[in-house]
Amino acid sequence: MGLVRWQHLTSPFKLLWVIVAFTFVEEFILHAFKLSQDQTLIIYRIYTVVAFTLYYSIFFKLFKKSFSKIFSLLSILSAFIVSFIAPITFEENSVFPSLPIFVCVSLLIINSLLSFYEMLLFPSRIKLAYSSNFWLNTLNLFYWSSTLVFFGSYNLAMKSDFNIDPYLNVHNVLGILYYLGLAYVLYLDRHYPSSPNPARL
Repeated sequence: MGLVRWQHLTSPFKLLWVIVAFTFVEEFILHAFKLSQDQTLIIYRIYTVVAFTLYYSIFFKLFKKSFSKIFSLLSILSAFIVSFIAPITFEENSVFPSLPIFVCVSLLIINSLLSFYEMLLFPSRIKLAYSSNFWLNTLNLFYWSSTLVFFGSYNLAMKSDFNIDPYLNVHNVLGILYYLGLAYVLYLDRHYPSSPNPARL
């Protein structure tokens, strides 16, 4: 959907399309090739910093207030710092990047809440049911909150030999629903742009 409507998407949601495409490429690589654990973890670390940098860039483009824009820029900087510092100081390269994900997801949730706040400050004439901003923020809060709980404690669960398979299956289902929701967000941005004169690239 995003590919067909690329030229009609506003600038922030072109970045969202890139995130979705990047995620599918990452998942294809992880499932199509027989990778070692170390190779898999390297891909996870690269995905974390790239995907969340794109997420924060979306909010930077959506935000109107200077404080919010500065926070999104600080979020980008924090994503780079925690992704490259954590393997050196807090986590080994051989473990799942729980700390970077915890920090990046927390910042994403805050960015989504700030976006909700700005929606109250700058009301749109578009109904919430057709607002791409509203649904993007809602999806982020529900999906990434569950991710925060699950992956934030992943290494601890592995060390304690706790069976995480049932929770992993639930999270996978939530992931499918999340990306289907993002497809709907891209559809809404095409047909109901959130601003009267949306920026387009």
